Amino acid sequence: MYPFELKRRQGVTVRDVDAAWKHQVRLQIYLPFGAGLLVVGLLIGLLWLSGVGDASAWADVSIVLLFALAILLGIVGLVIIVAAMIGVIYLIRLIPPPFDRTRSAASEAQAAVSQASEAAAKPVIVPRAASYALIAGVRYLAGIFKG
Repeated sequence: MYPFELKRRQGVTVRDVDAAWKHQVRLQIYLPFGAGLLVVGLLIGLLWLSGVGDASAWADVSIVLLFALAILLGIVGLVIIVAAMIGVIYLIRLIPPPFDRTRSAASEAQAAVSQASEAAAKPVIVPRAASYALIAGVRYLAGIFKG
């Protein structure tokens, strides 16, 4: 019986719920963990008694196990990164409409500023360019006549 089932019954105390919870923890966490440690310990003991491998072989096995753990942690990290990427892609699909309106308004403002600056600069730039062209032409003709 699970602890959440005990809460529905009448007359069940907090102590009963805690006892049921601890029982489930023992069955679902400590028992498999302890059984796994016992199996690994027995396997190592049997291999040690039978004379399989020396210190070098056990060092190689431990390195392989460390690499396996590192690969497992790398896979977990990769899954977390991929999940974050998928979340960002999902959020990007939700966000664009307001940003599209903002981007189009900014583009229109940029075009208006560009037109205004060109209109304001044209009366200054055109006469100056004409005067520079006239000065360059006079210098060229002076260079021809100087010889």
